[in-house]
Amino acid sequence: MLSLGLNYGDRSAIAVGAPYIMKEFHFDTVTWGIILGAFSFGYAPFCFVGGWTSDKFGPRKIMALACVWWSILTALTVVGFNFLTFFLQRLLFGFGEGPQGSVTTKTLGSWFPQRELGSAIGIANASTALGALSQHL
Repeated sequence: MLSLGLNYGDRSAIAVGAPYIMKEFHFDTVTWGIILGAFSFGYAPFCFVGGWTSDKFGPRKIMALACVWWSILTALTVVGFNFLTFFLQRLLFGFGEGPQGSVTTKTLGSWFPQRELGSAIGIANASTALGALSQHL
């Protein structure tokens, strides 16, 4: 559950820097929206890829790989210098964020009996709000 909170905090952290990035690189709101939208094109397919690879290689390995990937891509935000580099960074960042939901569900499915699984998944998903809250502390 901690990884889900961290996952969402990393995902939303760009909102803190957005006004500064937009100003420095002269991005208007439409351009910035396209950059941020790139995340979804990486994220959506990797929700499925994460589930498949979690079944094939185990959720622990996939979660670790995803955490390393999204951490590297978060750090690489600082090397962006134009539209294309920011777009690609957000796209690739989505690859690392995508697997989290399916990997978490797979993990919890292994840990909890079926009658408690819904509550466990609900609590885990509620932790994503804590990641968003971290941006306001």
